[in-house]
Amino acid sequence: GRSEMKLFIFFIFASVSNALFLKLIKQTFTKSFRNLNVGPRGFSSSIDGNIIEVDAIAEKTIIEDEYSSSTTLDLKNRLLSLSAVTSRGETIEEKQQALALSLIEAIERRNKVANPASSSDIIGTWSLAYSNTYLFRSSPFFMAARAVCKDGPEAERFNWFCKMHREALAFTSIGNVKQIVSETSLRSEFETKVAAFPGLPLTVKGTIVSTADIESRDSTEWTLYLDKVRIKEGTSNIPILNQFLNQYDGINSRQLGSLLESNIPTYSNPKPIFRTFFVDNDMRISRDQDDNVFVYTRV
Repeated sequence: GRSEMKLFIFFIFASVSNALFLKLIKQTFTKSFRNLNVGPRGFSSSIDGNIIEVDAIAEKTIIEDEYSSSTTLDLKNRLLSLSAVTSRGETIEEKQQALALSLIEAIERRNKVANPASSSDIIGTWSLAYSNTYLFRSSPFFMAARAVCKDGPEAERFNWFCKMHREALAFTSIGNVKQIVSETSLRSEFETKVAAFPGLPLTVKGTIVSTADIESRDSTEWTLYLDKVRIKEGTSNIPILNQFLNQYDGINSRQLGSLLESNIPTYSNPKPIFRTFFVDNDMRISRDQDDNVFVYTRV
């Protein structure tokens, strides 16, 4: 079906992006990532298919009662400590994740910056400190892949693909995950280390970069338009590879999208929504279309 075709296309590109280093070094040596949904707007529960909305004021009261004696700095420090002992959320347990979410909700409630997504405070370089989903979903590439899929079965298949993708990266070490925000664009950098050959102490390092235009923004959200995915120049630890990487111009998603639009009547280039509900001098909390949380610290 069309949804399987969409996921297959993005699977190919994700695989290419993550396997590029391994492929290049092999060539060189041969030749020479719900029933209850809690968010800063309130929470809802599904019972027998009926959605029951609970007033956000009630939720705010619950959170404020729980953390009324804590400063915002205290809450942020508790969240970052939890992040540190759970590898940015990758090894987190269920009770820890519930605690992290309650801390995040409390911090979001204390946002003092008007229009956080359009404020100048959001501009800068941000390092991903915590997420309740796969770290690579902070990339506009994966946001665009998710935006292609409709809610329901297609979204479930996409989540399954993300899980398989992370399992395929089981022997990959994830380094810094950053977002660089300007007035008009979002740049994601994802550092990885990949074992070149099983059993040998040789790893290939590199940074996968995906860029997107911020096509529009309002008080809390951006509309993104993915531009390109490539390997960052000069990030390989194998000098001979850099000449290959520097010549690789990356995947131009817009050209691909135009090709798909001309051949598949129901297809249109995805433009995902990315929302921000808290920002200050040193922390930003953002959410994707599925309400997955990404906590960043300013670099």
